[in-house]
Amino acid sequence: MAADKTAAPAPAKKPAKPAGSDIAGPIGELTKAVRALKGSIVTLAAKIEALAGGASGKDGGSVDKPTDKAAPSPAKTPEAAKPAAAAPAAKKPAAAKPGAKKPEGAKPAAAPKAARADAISVAIVGARSHGAKHIDNFLDQPDCVISHICDVDSRVGSEAVEKVFKAKGYKPKFVQDFRELIKDPALQCVSIAMPHHWHALATVWALRAGKHVYLEKPVTHSFSEGPVIMAAARKYGKVVQAGTQLRSNMSLAEAGKYMRDGKLGKIELVHCITYKNRPPLPLSNENVVPATVDYDLWCGPAGAGELGRSKFHYHWHWFWQYGNGALGNNGIHRIDAARIALDLKGYGDLVFTFGGRFGPFDGGETPNTQFTIHKFGDVWLLQDIMGMQPTAFRGITNGVLFYGTEGTIVYQKGFATLVDKDGKNVMQFEGKQLNHYRNFLDAVKSDGKRDVRGDLEESIISSDLCHFGNISYRVGKKSTEDDVTDLLNELAVPRMVHERFAAMQANMDKNGVKESLTLGAVLRLRDTDDPIIDNAKASALLQGKYREPFVLPDANNV
Repeated sequence: MAADKTAAPAPAKKPAKPAGSDIAGPIGELTKAVRALKGSIVTLAAKIEALAGGASGKDGGSVDKPTDKAAPSPAKTPEAAKPAAAAPAAKKPAAAKPGAKKPEGAKPAAAPKAARADAISVAIVGARSHGAKHIDNFLDQPDCVISHICDVDSRVGSEAVEKVFKAKGYKPKFVQDFRELIKDPALQCVSIAMPHHWHALATVWALRAGKHVYLEKPVTHSFSEGPVIMAAARKYGKVVQAGTQLRSNMSLAEAGKYMRDGKLGKIELVHCITYKNRPPLPLSNENVVPATVDYDLWCGPAGAGELGRSKFHYHWHWFWQYGNGALGNNGIHRIDAARIALDLKGYGDLVFTFGGRFGPFDGGETPNTQFTIHKFGDVWLLQDIMGMQPTAFRGITNGVLFYGTEGTIVYQKGFATLVDKDGKNVMQFEGKQLNHYRNFLDAVKSDGKRDVRGDLEESIISSDLCHFGNISYRVGKKSTEDDVTDLLNELAVPRMVHERFAAMQANMDKNGVKESLTLGAVLRLRDTDDPIIDNAKASALLQGKYREPFVLPDANNV
């Protein structure tokens, strides 16, 4: 096979005569032969690397060029296997002849590590916080290349590019505007970890552009978005994996089978715990948008409005315009675990909530202390969220407890365990947390023939249940503790709910809370696209709000 002469840059000067070439006699001849053999070995190694690596821009992802010289044209790759490439990855230059001088101006640089020929290209959209976890997980996959980083904050994006370069030796292309990102026809997948108000619109736009989507929880910011993204997923036939990772937990799955087989007896209550200290947001008169942020893009469908938080990133979670509070941010995993284990369908019979945003005024809107209660037939679900220096419940700050007549199953830290009535471990259910990102890539490679575990439709329902709890709170009214107790008695909730309400009151006392509780409306539910029965004020909050040009279409026009 002829050597690829284009792989090596043309020398700037004629190669100098190798030192020692004037040596006479047998020693000189032997020296020449050794040098010739060495040159052949180097050339052969370069050929082998070129054949094995296929380090073209298409196969290696969008990378920065390792030298100042233009890269050679890459070999063609089957369309289905092409990762995105904004700039072709340069081949490692072939070794120059022995004794040749480096071209003037050439800069030494390590060649990027070549991606596999079957590597799937993924763009990370939203690169800080949870997006950083997306980067870590996709970097761990051998048949994946992070071809693009997209973030409205150029500083965050640049740092993410460098993170990938440090780990893999190539630089993804940075794109600030999501709309420009999805125009790249070679890009196969987007992994969305944007603020919640962007989730639905970004998903629809990506699906329209022919991309597969990994979508963080909650998959929607409002109830009305669920039917739209579902319609888009069905219309365009691309893989959509929801970031409800507990659906990849095999220990929880085994525990669920145990309960559905009746071995835990009758299950009256599922207790979902989310305890995390959330100090008041530091008040500031600055409220400055970072200079590296495109604020119009950040706001996107939600609209700008006055910036009312001193920490620009992350604290958007505590404002209804952009986030869904602790219930939508963390609680969704717990209620999804309950639905997985017990195979709960639909929205259930009712939901109500009580709590408040307690402590010093900090401009935040969502509650930092919130109990949300759902009823599914004979089964009650309690979402127990406390954010003011909470005290662990039986050593648990993050988990789900299933109370049955024959014992209790506790899910926490990745494993489900059966405990007796005294709280002693009886057995741990087999299985571990499988890789949710791996499952997504496998589904993409199968062209959707292999199912994703984070089913979009089920994840929409779990997101909706969180929306209903927040809507109950938002249409609620200031009430006394006696008002709450009277409602709990009227609805005949399990005794454990009363006990946990007492714990909430104790936590409020510990933190010197004097404000009244907000008691949410009891929302009666049905499994339709108009799920709230006879409460117009609450139903009005089912619909999301958008602004041009970031308007979510209706389900018939995706």
